[in-house]
Amino acid sequence: MSIGKLKGKHLLAMGKRFGIKGEAVVTAIESLGKQLPKALEAVEKSPIGTPLLRKKLIEKMEKRWKGSFALTG
Repeated sequence: MSIGKLKGKHLLAMGKRFGIKGEAVVTAIESLGKQLPKALEAVEKSPIGTPLLRKKLIEKMEKRWKGSFALTG
């Protein structure tokens, strides 16, 4: 499955296959969500890559977060 098709239900199913309860997956995702602003800021301030490349990466990170992770639970 491509990452673009990854949804919350897939994350929960994957966690279950690894023996992780849904609540634990949701807790982990919430913890990651708290770190997202710091990650976006780090990319934005990075000296690596062009400003356009960093902007596109930030947009993709936000899109993936909203499309897969934020809706889990």
